[in-house]
Amino acid sequence: MNEIWKYRLLYVAMIIVLAALDQATKWWAVINLGARNLPITIIPNYLELKLTYNTGAVWGIFPGWTQGLAVLSTAMIIVILALLGRTHLKDRLLGWAFTFQLGGAVGNLIDRISYRKSVADFINAYIPLGGGEGGFWYRIFDALHLDSAREFAVNKIPTLYNWPTFNLADSWVVIGTLLLLIYIIIMPPEKPKEPVTELKLKELPNGSSLLSSEKFPDTAETSIEPASNSDSGSGIENSENARGG
Repeated sequence: MNEIWKYRLLYVAMIIVLAALDQATKWWAVINLGARNLPITIIPNYLELKLTYNTGAVWGIFPGWTQGLAVLSTAMIIVILALLGRTHLKDRLLGWAFTFQLGGAVGNLIDRISYRKSVADFINAYIPLGGGEGGFWYRIFDALHLDSAREFAVNKIPTLYNWPTFNLADSWVVIGTLLLLIYIIIMPPEKPKEPVTELKLKELPNGSSLLSSEKFPDTAETSIEPASNSDSGSGIENSENARGG
């Protein structure tokens, strides 16, 4: 089997694994968190498990558009699959980026077309922003004696930001997007094709031949055309005539 097809089969298998992991964790959350109706604290004040349902897209935008988002997700999956099928061995990082994006898209699509008609989210994270009295920015501005900035940190910058609840499928999409950005950054630029030199024997006015070169930008073949017998003969005759004279 061609090596590129081995990688493509690996990509497909990984997509299935990622979608299965997402669905397994969602079922666990629905059964356990739904029955408790109480969050499970993982890291106090920063990370907890809390079940919610999202009928829209990321960050809850377009609420109630479950069917439309399912159609849009299907179209995106088809496009990314087509792009994944065109990747080469040198584009393995790009292939893994598409794989994670597809794993996440398939996981959330299953939710949208299931009986729930919504995406189950259960990971609730709080991101520290350093605001509030005694917070990071308060201490920085206080040390610099910037009273107005210190008041701004107290009144305008929150202590924590409650990141929208998400799931593993959302995480797969984020990972795939980061890998895609890394690929774009480190991908070497394409070098322009250098013209290829083709060698030819050209006939001179006195009958002899001269080796010359011509540049052709669109060909990679190099050929040398030997002098014909008549050319060689005429060259010998000219030499003899010159001696005789």
